[in-house]
Amino acid sequence: MEEITYLTKELKDYYIADFQKLLSFSDSEFWDIDEGLVDILIQINANSEVQTLYSKRYKPKPEYLATETDSYLEIAFTKELEPELISRLAKLKADFVCTNAVLTFSVQNPLNNVNVKPEPKILLGCTTNPNYFMIRHIKIKLESQSPACHDIFWEKIKTTFSL
Repeated sequence: MEEITYLTKELKDYYIADFQKLLSFSDSEFWDIDEGLVDILIQINANSEVQTLYSKRYKPKPEYLATETDSYLEIAFTKELEPELISRLAKLKADFVCTNAVLTFSVQNPLNNVNVKPEPKILLGCTTNPNYFMIRHIKIKLESQSPACHDIFWEKIKTTFSL
């Protein structure tokens, strides 16, 4: 049986260096960190036992009908932290109240990186490294058309990951 990879000091160093590179980008269209997430992601990544991998914050675009109404966060963690994180996320889900919103989370085993392109425009791990998601991680996702629900979600994420 293949052993599952969890966040280690070496992997944390790799992912945080990639995150720092992402912070230096601006106006790269698709790969910029969504508005309102920089401080939250920095706060989460300050913890040596967790690391954000991928995020998206829903923002309504009144000029057209939006079909994607989700915010999400994918986060890697140490093996030792897994039970506590799952407990915290179960509490977050149980306590989350917002009309017509669906909050889910799931533990993801290592996955292939479908973002890798032969000649990516942006040189980040999530676009160049086929093993970027080959780590156990959790995906937390909110589906809602209400911007207020997404604001609540990100505030709750901030407190959930204040370990």
